[in-house]
Amino acid sequence: MRRASMHWIEEVADMVAREFGDRKLLVGNGGLSVSGLQHVGRLRGEVTMVDVVMSILEDRGYEVKHTLVLYTLDPWKGKRDQLAQFSDVEEAKSYVGWPLYKVPDPYGCHDNWVEHYWEDFGPYLGEFARRIDVVPTHELYKRERMREFVKRVIVERRRVIEVLNKYRKRMPYTSSWIPFEPICKECGRVDSTETRSVDLERETVSYACNSCGYEGTASLEEGKLKWRL
Repeated sequence: MRRASMHWIEEVADMVAREFGDRKLLVGNGGLSVSGLQHVGRLRGEVTMVDVVMSILEDRGYEVKHTLVLYTLDPWKGKRDQLAQFSDVEEAKSYVGWPLYKVPDPYGCHDNWVEHYWEDFGPYLGEFARRIDVVPTHELYKRERMREFVKRVIVERRRVIEVLNKYRKRMPYTSSWIPFEPICKECGRVDSTETRSVDLERETVSYACNSCGYEGTASLEEGKLKWRL
């Protein structure tokens, strides 16, 4: 009898097992930015496909973990449909550039923007995945392991700049660029700050805000790495 062809997702599981099978724990990770209403299409790549691969590996005897990172430190864009959620649009414009988790819930029923738009999506993940651990980035950066990773990126930033500049032909980063974006303590923005210096021993950075002009210091818990890092 002819054997049925292997499904491509089983081939992905085989690839993971070949490359990482000697590890005690195999981690599958996805990521979402809660910039607004979550649509069902986001389940495919970040939840369902990862879960299937992890489930296949678990059934084969591997210890696995499935995580989903919520990019809660991403800056709020203040697009037209986002502004329209607020009764006071002018006030809402003051939130542009703020980390998503700091933007108020426009309807006042949750503590912030992320919690409001996650309610109709997050609680139902269990129907599409065996087990999934949700990790918001504003909580992730409080963990010692994450802070150590941030420091490593800063220490090795010349290598980081070299890699990123391969894809930034028009606007390459200079050798003095530091890939960390602190939250401005004056205006609250995370998309307009520029790190000037770093104190790795104290785990702090000195920065200037290009939006409001404020200059100050922030800890490595009060900001984020540049996108893609």
